[in-house]
Amino acid sequence: MRRRPIMVWGFAAERIEEEPVGLHGVPDRVRYRSLGALLAAEPLILLTRDVAIRSGIQAQFARRGLEPRIAADVDDMVMVRLLAL
Repeated sequence: MRRRPIMVWGFAAERIEEEPVGLHGVPDRVRYRSLGALLAAEPLILLTRDVAIRSGIQAQFARRGLEPRIAADVDDMVMVRLLAL
């Protein structure tokens, strides 16, 4: 049974695997009316393809017809947070 998404700051949020997933960055870069608009305009830093949660994130994008601009692939969440600033 698939859980219903919850709304967080105007965006629908769903659990991927058992890990929390979020967008990190400065507030000026998260000013869009929709996730699709944000992903079309702003580059993303994602975990590398060999990290299990990456496939879940990409599956969520594909289900919604979203094509993010991926600026970098990194090995761990600490590096994601550092580069997002």
